[in-house]
Amino acid sequence: MVALFTTDLKLGIDKEVEYYSARWKQESGFKELKQDIGSQKTQARSKNAVTNHLNFCSMAVTLAWIYAARLDKQPSR
Repeated sequence: MVALFTTDLKLGIDKEVEYYSARWKQESGFKELKQDIGSQKTQARSKNAVTNHLNFCSMAVTLAWIYAARLDKQPSR
């Protein structure tokens, strides 16, 4: 038995399961990515892991800005 929660009371059960399924895939991908770049150890506060995490976050923000610029819909700063 699995319990799923949502604040969208108009959402059907099929859509709720679909959204949770997509979210699970994203979370699994993030976990694998963190293990590959060494930021899984960020909780331990090792210098290398923190540096990797910071670089990854900077890259993610940069990619988001590049993507937004290509869409001609830049987010507000």
